[in-house]
Amino acid sequence: MASGVMNTSSSKQQFNEIVAIIGLPRSGTTLATSVFDAHPFCVACYEPWNRVKGTDLSPEQTPEDLVAKFDLSAAPDANIFVLKETTVDSSPSNG
Repeated sequence: MASGVMNTSSSKQQFNEIVAIIGLPRSGTTLATSVFDAHPFCVACYEPWNRVKGTDLSPEQTPEDLVAKFDLSAAPDANIFVLKETTVDSSPSNG
């Protein structure tokens, strides 16, 4: 992650805003997420459900849970959580 500073405080990281970037492959979602991730007030989680295929990742996970689960680097003053996920239409008519 671009911020590169680990949150070492004993309290759990708290986020005031959540930004979800969702799109089809090759639609610019990674670039958009990278722009947010470069800002010191943001921490980004790239495709958490694709990263843990075959395991149980509840959609009810909080941003704080995802930061801890994936050991994401976050500046202590980061208060915006950016979630990036790519979707694919997996219907039988999709080839």
